[in-house]
Amino acid sequence: MSVCTQCGEHVGAGERFCNGCGTPTGARPVPEPTRAVGEHEAHPAPVRRQEE
Repeated sequence: MSVCTQCGEHVGAGERFCNGCGTPTGARPVPEPTRAVGEHEAHPAPVRRQEE
């Protein structure tokens, strides 16, 4: 836990703004985990028509 440089309020880890005064803390947002896309999902196989 750190302390706000403007008002001295305790700021939790990962908080982007101070809860006391609203000053940005400089913490970066944690990105959402990305889902791995398999080859078959990225490029579906073309549909072939059967010839009569």
